[in-house]
Order: sequence, then C-alpha cells, then structure tokens
Amino acid sequence: MFRLFLSAVIINFIFSSTYFVNLSFALTPQEMDAEYEKAKEARKNKNWSLAKEIFIPLAEQDHASAQVSLGEMYYEGKGVPQDYKEAFKWFRLAAVQDNADAQAYLGQMYLGGDGVPEDKKKSLKWYLRAANQGSVIAQSNIGYAFFHGNGVPQDYKVAMNWFRLAAEEDEETAQYYMGEMYRNGLGVPKDFKEALKWLKLAAEKKNSNSHNAHDALGVMFEFGQGVDKSLKEAMKWYQLGADQGNPFAQNSLGNFYFNGNGIEQNYKEAMKWYQLAADQGFSNAQNSVGVMYDN
Repeated sequence: MFRLFLSAVIINFIFSSTYFVNLSFALTPQEMDAEYEKAKEARKNKNWSLAKEIFIPLAEQDHASAQVSLGEMYYEGKGVPQDYKEAFKWFRLAAVQDNADAQAYLGQMYLGGDGVPEDKKKSLKWYLRAANQGSVIAQSNIGYAFFHGNGVPQDYKVAMNWFRLAAEEDEETAQYYMGEMYRNGLGVPKDFKEALKWLKLAAEKKNSNSHNAHDALGVMFEFGQGVDKSLKEAMKWYQLGADQGNPFAQNSLGNFYFNGNGIEQNYKEAMKWYQLAADQGFSNAQNSVGVMYDN
C-alpha cells in the first residue's frame, strides 16, 4: 500500500513538473518561438506566473525576445518585484544579440540612471545601435537629445533628420516635434502647412505629447498661424487638451471664458479652469486666480 501511495506521489510530481522539465531541455528555434507565443498570450491575459515560468527557461537558452520580455517584467514590476538590475541583465543579454528593442531599453536605462549610473554617452551608443536597426523609439529619443542638447551639442537639423525617420513610422513624440519645428522654423524653413499636418497626427494619439499638440493647434487657430483664424476651432483643441489635464490648455480656456473670446463671458467657468492649471503650478494661471480673488 505504501509503495502504491509513493508511486502515485511520484507520478503526480512528474506530471505537475512536466512543463518546467520540458523547457529545461534544449529546444529547436521553432519550438522556442512556439513557447514564446504561449508566454506572450499568458502575459496578455495577465497570467504573470505562467508567463514568467515560460520566459525564464527560454531566456536562459538565449532566446532574445524572451530575454527582452523578462527584462520588461522586471523593469515594470509586473508579475515580479521591480528590479532594474535584473532588468538590465536580461536586456543586455538580448542587446548583444543585436535585438533592437533591448538596445533601446539600455539607452533608456543609461539615460535615466535606472539600475546603472547615468551615462548619456552610453545611452546614445545603445540608442544609435537600435535606431540603425529601425527602432522608432530610439530614433525619436536621439532626435530629442539633439533638439535639447541633452548629452550632445544642440543641432536642430540633426534632430529633424531623426524625428522624421520616426514620425514617418507613426511615432507620436517625433510627430509632435516635427510639427513644432515646422511651426517655429527650427532646423527647417517655417512651414505652417507641414506643422498642421504633423501636429494633427500627434494630436490623434493619447499621450503627453498629444496634449502638447492640442496646445499648439489651439494657438495656430487662435492667432491664425497659417490657417484661417477661428476661435471656435482654437477652443476645440484647447478643450481636448484641458480635459486631459494639460495646464497650458486649461489656462487658455480660462482666458477664453474670462475675456469672452468667441463665447459668452463666464467668470465662474474662467476661475474653474484657471484653478485647475494653477494647482499644477502654471504661473500665469496662478496670477489670474490671484487677480480674480482680489476683485
């Protein structure tokens, strides 16, 4: 009886461990890719434990995409405690296999000092390796570095070249900067038609730069920059930005209501938008709130 019980326990252990054991043996590239797809599906369904269980043996067998995915889990703290050093380890293993996503992550980690000493020179090195393989995030971030002179000499023309590569692949940050550079004539001749095109593309996205694009479009229509002046159209763009929490747009709406620009004057509504912007530290709105309280 004891032998039968022991045999049942062993059999149960073997079957419960089958998944781990199977992945412990060397798999063919095709088999690893199939397992990787299972792990991606598990991650999509937020089954983090299963995703990790599959990613680890694949990553240990130098499956670059699995290494990146495991690095992302540690970088974002999803399914595992956040651990930048562990994330860096997996990203680097994939990066030396010329995985562009991993190289872009290394660029980001060196730029922000995430788990490694901040090093803008190394950041640019990894971003360049990723960008030359077509990583639009890396291309956009290199453009950002040259636009702001962040670790490199400021150069609007070089920035524009990198932004264009990313923007043409629908990367929203690059599209926003393209629009602003054409609107202000930075590195290119001023061209409001091009500015409008790129800013509208960026405005369609839902991120921080879409809010900035709403601001820029609002300004273009409020002051007639290359478009027919339209306070109604300007207010539409400001409203979109304000509803997403952008303080410049909130302050602009406050101005519209305070002055009755294209709408009925409404001090209560003006104060509402000024206060929202002021609460985020927007100095013009803080001044306006002070003036309204004084009066």
